[in-house]
Amino acid sequence: MLKQLCLTLLVAVFASPAMSFQSDWVEVEGAAMRLVISDDSTTSARGFLEIKLSDGWKTYWRDPGEGGIPPTLSGDGTDVELLFPAPERINENGQVFSGYHTGVSLPFVLPEILADAEKLTAFIGVCSEICVPFQAEFPLVRSKMHADLVNSAFSKLPKPAGAGEGILDFTRNADSLRLSVIENDASLFLAPGRGLYFATPEVNSTGFSVKILKEKTPGVKVHYTLKTTDGAVSGSFEMPQ
Repeated sequence: MLKQLCLTLLVAVFASPAMSFQSDWVEVEGAAMRLVISDDSTTSARGFLEIKLSDGWKTYWRDPGEGGIPPTLSGDGTDVELLFPAPERINENGQVFSGYHTGVSLPFVLPEILADAEKLTAFIGVCSEICVPFQAEFPLVRSKMHADLVNSAFSKLPKPAGAGEGILDFTRNADSLRLSVIENDASLFLAPGRGLYFATPEVNSTGFSVKILKEKTPGVKVHYTLKTTDGAVSGSFEMPQ
């Protein structure tokens, strides 16, 4: 009987999730954040950073432009790659940026190196009449799994652009790009790597034209999200020379 009990306990320990967690909400004026993680797979723990916004407040997409604050999540000196639902184009006090005004959940896959992390730290910017940096620390106290919540957050991400979707072709001249897409009624959001800045994409006869504002390093990768009437897709391309 004792042997059977010990075996049951060992199975329970090794079958238990390595990292399942749901934090309380942390609040500042205009916004609140929480963290949810669920180790519902055999390879990694997935989660999301949820941001709630009060009426009139906004937060940033992965590319905040030159004056914004990109959302970040980290633990023990290791950055966690956040994933982003399709954003909106927001005009705030004469500045145009890509972001969200109704709240958003930013999914992620937790790196294996952080499986035993004691806390994660989130840092975002939220804006109304002014912009406020918002940082919160989340001590990782284990709890039950939250697979349904995590699956719902991941389901809202743009799907990877397949053949005949997303950006079909691109060309450049000295200070601009021309990007061809299959659907005219679309919105394009670009997130270039460090040192590369674009103006807001403008619609043309075949897709979009984009003015290059600054380019410090050649060959930078550019991530994009394209919103169409059928949904959103995402992909990337290397900046042409």
